[in-house]
Parts: sequence; C-alpha cells; structure tokens
Amino acid sequence: MGVLYLLGIDATTGQLTREAQRVTLTGVQGNIQAADWVTADSVAFLAKDGIDQQTLYLVHREGGPARAVHRFTSEQQFSGIGIAPADRWAAYVAPASDGFFQVFRVSLDGGAPTQITADPTDKTQPAVSRDGSTVAFTVFSYQTQFWMFGGG
Repeated sequence: MGVLYLLGIDATTGQLTREAQRVTLTGVQGNIQAADWVTADSVAFLAKDGIDQQTLYLVHREGGPARAVHRFTSEQQFSGIGIAPADRWAAYVAPASDGFFQVFRVSLDGGAPTQITADPTDKTQPAVSRDGSTVAFTVFSYQTQFWMFGGG
C-alpha cells in the first residue's frame, strides 16, 4: 500500500514550515499516486487499486478512514488529479468512449462523472484553479519522428 505524507512549505519563501508527517490511512487498498488539498483539514488522493483500477479518496489531514469518492478504470498510471475546493469537485483522466484519455470531473460528494474534454488527443495531469473556473492539462502523443542528416 502507498504512503501519504504531509509537510508545510511557505508559499512565498519555499522554506519548510512543517516537517513531513506520515498520514495513517485505513480503508485504502492500493498504492497512492497523487494527492491534493481540498480544505485546510482534508486531502483528496488517487490510489491504484488493481490492474487498471483506480479510486479517488478523501481523508482528514490527520489520517483515519479514507472515504472512496469514485472508482474508475484506467491503465494510465500517475495521471494526477486536480481539485476545485470551492465547488468540491475533482478532475481526473480516464479513457473515454472515443478511445482517448480525456479529462472528467466528479463531485467530491460522489455521483456520476462528467466528461469535460472531447478532442482527439490523450491527456494527463489535470490542474484546477482554486476557484474551479479553469482546468489545465498536459496533452501527449505517441508520434515518433526520425531525423536524417548527411554526414560528410
């Protein structure tokens, strides 16, 4: 099982303000792949629960039982999550019906996810603005380029 640590960093100076402390979790089956703050007291994290199975969880910053918010299938590892704390939703990446990895959003209270991207590219690493108005993500491709040059 993965391990979650929290530490404090001063946003202005980058200086450590709180030493790393392990967050003891219960109810988590998989390895933790990504985490983000929801509020000052709660953290959301993504765990790989099995082959191509992932779960988004919420837990109190001091640890304890983690609550599963949403389970989904995706073979993409370490795809990240983005949290919109004001509106209480998370962005994550999963395969869509078009065969591409698209960005989805799901309420942190649970419920059905909504696909928010639909272009024919694969995405990863969603990041959500603190007010939830903007979602950024990385687009990647599997294209290979060969360059030839004349030696002489």
